[in-house]
Amino acid sequence: MARKNAAAQQAVKIVGGVSETARRAGVTRQAVQHWVRVGFPADRLLDLEKALGLPRDVLRPDIFKGYSRR
Repeated sequence: MARKNAAAQQAVKIVGGVSETARRAGVTRQAVQHWVRVGFPADRLLDLEKALGLPRDVLRPDIFKGYSRR
């Protein structure tokens, strides 16, 4: 069984599932399923933050732990 990235899994759940996340992000369901396993790609994080309506510290807490939105 593949390990899952807890932050990505929670974000996908908040957005409304794999299909809705894929639609908003403009990617395939398979891409979203990959992100659930390994995490959201850092090079697409700003685009994903905007498309999904979730802040970067929710999408990648490993990078933005303690990030303050002002």
